[in-house]
Amino acid sequence: MRNFYLLDTIRDQKQYDESVLDILKAELDQRIYNYGDQFKHPYENIRGFSAYKNAMMMAMRSIMLKTKIQRSSHSAKNGSKAIVSSAYFSANREMRSLGYRILSPPWGSSRDVEIMPSLELYAAYERLNASLEKSSFAELFSKKADQEIHEFSELLDLAFMQMDIRALVLSNDMNVMERIAINRFRALRRPSVIFLHGLPGRYNKFDDGRTDHLVVWGPRIKENYVKAGHDPKRIFVSGHPYYKQLTVREIKYSLDRILVLTKSMNGGQHSGGVILTDRGNLIGYLLSIQGALKALGVKSVRFRPHPSENGEWYHRFVDKEFFVLEKAPLVQALEDSSVVIGPTSTVMLEAFYHGRHYQVFEPVRDGKCMDNYPVCPPFDGADPRIPVAKTEDELRVFLKERRSADISFWNDYIATPFNLDFMKELVT
Repeated sequence: MRNFYLLDTIRDQKQYDESVLDILKAELDQRIYNYGDQFKHPYENIRGFSAYKNAMMMAMRSIMLKTKIQRSSHSAKNGSKAIVSSAYFSANREMRSLGYRILSPPWGSSRDVEIMPSLELYAAYERLNASLEKSSFAELFSKKADQEIHEFSELLDLAFMQMDIRALVLSNDMNVMERIAINRFRALRRPSVIFLHGLPGRYNKFDDGRTDHLVVWGPRIKENYVKAGHDPKRIFVSGHPYYKQLTVREIKYSLDRILVLTKSMNGGQHSGGVILTDRGNLIGYLLSIQGALKALGVKSVRFRPHPSENGEWYHRFVDKEFFVLEKAPLVQALEDSSVVIGPTSTVMLEAFYHGRHYQVFEPVRDGKCMDNYPVCPPFDGADPRIPVAKTEDELRVFLKERRSADISFWNDYIATPFNLDFMKELVT
């Protein structure tokens, strides 16, 4: 029983196809670890969550996608090389400007992108997706689930060949559909790519390593992946379509309007073993911030949970008068703030882009932070340009002294301008 991880125990019993176990990993993990009211949509509540409303939404989505499929079937090909992509639409627009025809897979339809023109493929996806949504852990090992995975895999393989898809672009390599697609594309010996959609919260050999290539926002992110064991030849730097050249010269920093970010839990496993998080530490994180701020005379702050989290759950444990739930969109919340305090998060880049100081607070013990993962750069304190508070006392001192970051670090993590010319090397 390697690492006392349930899926390893199942593997060791050798009763199930290893390839299917690998495909289902994220779904199986979710049924074990995505539990508790701290999550906005814990798995225990999914099956009972407004079944009628969910069915109506799925029906409407089905009608919309079938209409798009029919339009895609009749659209002009113009000799363009086709790429299947579930990346954010700005990347899709840029790839179209390079002359590629961009098609959405059935599971990742984007409003401004054609969908793969196959009603049979979409029907198989709907069957598999419906099974995944309603199946328990045990039911995922049934012959029915196995048959639906193989049926969808075969149809996806056929569609890739018939449509002469030249590249596969994805936003992750964890979920069922993505893993099936990567496996099928590997068999075709054509390039597959992950377009990173955030500042990594961890660097290891397990995450983001299944596709042939990885696209990151800046050179330091690439460097961190290489240090973690990834081949530098498979990593390309693109910049980001939203973040332009950094023009901020002065960082706003006062304790008048403080925004606090929570430190969320993972709903699955993101390592080679088992890493468990005590959800009590989610509350402890906020209480430590409260202790530091009260010592500085701060009476109240706004707090913003991670999108996966339930903000009302926090209010069952913390002082509502001190921690006021922030419900505004992120950019508005940042613009309404004078300083942001938070853990490892892409929001750090967003805050500095909008001229707000982001004070990193990552309590560390025995080399691990509160979620039991190692802290990764630039949140580990190794870069002298970025002050990282590792204790409540350090947080209080840093805030009192208005210890701000040297924003020259920003260009290491966001290259400019946004450029996908490397796709011409990959897609032939």
